[in-house]
Amino acid sequence: VIALGSVTRDEIGEWLEFFVNRGVTALGGTPSVLRLWFAHARAAGLELPALRKVLWLGEAWHGQLDDDMAAVAPDARRWGMFGSTETWVVGTNTPRCPADVFHVLPEQLVHADEDELLDFTTLNPDMLNPVLRYRTGDAGRFVTCECGEGEGLRILGRRDSVVQVRGLGLHVDDIIAQVERDPAVNRA
Repeated sequence: VIALGSVTRDEIGEWLEFFVNRGVTALGGTPSVLRLWFAHARAAGLELPALRKVLWLGEAWHGQLDDDMAAVAPDARRWGMFGSTETWVVGTNTPRCPADVFHVLPEQLVHADEDELLDFTTLNPDMLNPVLRYRTGDAGRFVTCECGEGEGLRILGRRDSVVQVRGLGLHVDDIIAQVERDPAVNRA
């Protein structure tokens, strides 16, 4: 396991060659970062023949990744995790699940209200914040998962002003309010 942290575009090619030479079997990150890696590999004509698993979290899956993965690493499959900084991992999905459906972990209690906003409660006493209830701004509904493993939680996206940029949650309303306080700004 190598935790790479932030990698510049100029470094991606060398890292990809390292992955090929070492027979790397798994790669993980947010979809926006994974898109950079796979798009670069595809454009350069590089293949990752040993890659089997692509682990993703933090953002919604992006369909372009399916196309790029098929070209660069045809034997790789996506494995997803859904959660937040407050709730940790709430659910997981497998390559057989739709990218927006997650199976809730046994130690998580999830409730969807009439507006489909989700509340999360971690029931594991070993977690940092056990038995605390969180409303994160995510919306969802319970559905029967196509994988055949029963009920899953379909994530419908955010219902607040938080957007993810390379894994960082930004509060758009806060940014706009801060910009509007600048006397040189007429409108934001």
